[in-house]
Amino acid sequence: MLTLAARERKRMKSLESMALQLEMLTAANPNQAQETVATILQQLDSGLSRKLLKRLANAWADSDLDVLGSYAAWCDCANRPGQADMKRLLDDRNPGLADAIERLHTGGELVFAAVGALHMAGHGIATTAG
Repeated sequence: MLTLAARERKRMKSLESMALQLEMLTAANPNQAQETVATILQQLDSGLSRKLLKRLANAWADSDLDVLGSYAAWCDCANRPGQADMKRLLDDRNPGLADAIERLHTGGELVFAAVGALHMAGHGIATTAG
């Protein structure tokens, strides 16, 4: 995304502050952080992460809304240790991301917004009134 923006001479703006991103990525409980890292490493080592990411990428490429909407069921996220942060990392940030996009539009800017795929797949999609 950064390369494309630079090549096209487009300005980039962050939808959230670095401080907020760090706060969201930092576990309040050190034991929980250790458990989350261990789970992620196990998923990478076993090939599970690759399998899940491939299915997610194919669903996006095919515009398969049923697969995208049922992400939480087929990724089995809720049943794995360290996955309780999904709501905090994704859903809880969505209203702020949507508000930032709306502010840019309201300010008269032409906006192309990019967020991580999991902010929309199988989780609550933030909407704003208006």
